[in-house]
Amino acid sequence: MKPIIDASIFLGMNHVDEGIRKLCVDIIIKNISTGLEINLEQIGLCDKVIWDRSRHEQDLYYPFMDYLHTVMPFDRVSYTDEAYYVGPTDTRFNHLPVLQSILAAHTVLKDIPLITLDKKLINTYSLRDNVVILSQDKISALEFPTPLNTLYLDSLNLLLNSNEVGND
Repeated sequence: MKPIIDASIFLGMNHVDEGIRKLCVDIIIKNISTGLEINLEQIGLCDKVIWDRSRHEQDLYYPFMDYLHTVMPFDRVSYTDEAYYVGPTDTRFNHLPVLQSILAAHTVLKDIPLITLDKKLINTYSLRDNVVILSQDKISALEFPTPLNTLYLDSLNLLLNSNEVGND
């Protein structure tokens, strides 16, 4: 099974903090041929953040995002009815905001790795066997393949803060 990422990893590629940006880019590049899972809800969260930016910034960002979603085998999945029920009601997850509780339940029910910058998810005890611990010490000096890297560099005209990325 592919690891699942949340919006914080995808949006983190455009974080104002260069270390976070490199960490998130590294995750995507290392999985570019095998792919990752991302939930449709998380894709919507990414779009909402970008749509709140100027038209100019969107025009520089979306060619990268569109091309990445074309060349990388993302599994874009819906949450199951069980995850929608378990997340907000199960004592392992109900301390989290609803969207995070559903993602946590989805991750545990499928028993898949979760790659996130979200501190609430990282610190959730019941996710301890699923959360991938990220380290800036393990970043490779990789770049996206051409022409994706050119589009990515253009997308950096749109930089996001921690609140927008969801890692605060």
